[in-house]
Amino acid sequence: MYCAGKPHAGRSYIKQKRIKIMKNRQYIQRRIPADLSQVEIREQWQITFWTLKLSTTQDRLSQALREVGPDLESVRAWLETTPTSRPKR
Repeated sequence: MYCAGKPHAGRSYIKQKRIKIMKNRQYIQRRIPADLSQVEIREQWQITFWTLKLSTTQDRLSQALREVGPDLESVRAWLETTPTSRPKR
């Protein structure tokens, strides 16, 4: 096997690269906010975490934070009591 610009390293080189990529993916999947009682959406991974955890969209999550603040229980209650704004068919 020949890699342009790299010395011939064979399967071990490819295996090392694959392990490094897998470690990076696992690190991203395991990111959890330090304080789970407060909802923060300053970074993309936080938005992804909270939208998945609360089963909602980014727009509804942002609206909930504007209206009730960052407390998790308040946000959860707001999401349960406030209907979605999309029209029914």
